Amino acid sequence: FDAPKGRGPYGITVTGDGTIWYASLAGSYVGRIDPVSSVATVVEPPTAGQGARRVWADSRGRVWVSEWNSGNVSRYDPRTGSWKTWKLPGERPRAYAVYVEPGYLLYRRDRYLVAHPFDARRREFTGEPALVVQNADIEYPKQGRVPAFKAVEDATFEIYPGEIVSVVGGSSLG
Repeated sequence: FDAPKGRGPYGITVTGDGTIWYASLAGSYVGRIDPVSSVATVVEPPTAGQGARRVWADSRGRVWVSEWNSGNVSRYDPRTGSWKTWKLPGERPRAYAVYVEPGYLLYRRDRYLVAHPFDARRREFTGEPALVVQNADIEYPKQGRVPAFKAVEDATFEIYPGEIVSVVGGSSLG
């Protein structure tokens, strides 16, 4: 496909109906690729120059966007064409990636994984963490011919009551 603004995908997801969505960090837009024609169209997030970095489709077909430059997380509903936007907590937040679980909004901020209780109806973050891990390293020593290696480096995250957290690989949330 041809990217409409000359800058293509940085993050990509697929909704249940087979529609492909992508984020263009360099172009600061979200794109929708029609599964039949392979034509890409621009869907402009409400915040100008937001730096759409990653997208995630939830079970209802809505597309969540992590906005690197603005520090927002936004949600687009293709059925209604409407957007909702939430500013992430903290000073100068930068949302690297986003994943939505009922009652929680998970996002990666710099090298910091945050699982924050979130009430989408009231449009607010709720609750406090039960555990905060900062700058954690996990290193495995040399075993036979296998050299020593670092499996986790400088990991920082918060765990909230009632949640389960695992560390996964990949450039984003796994």
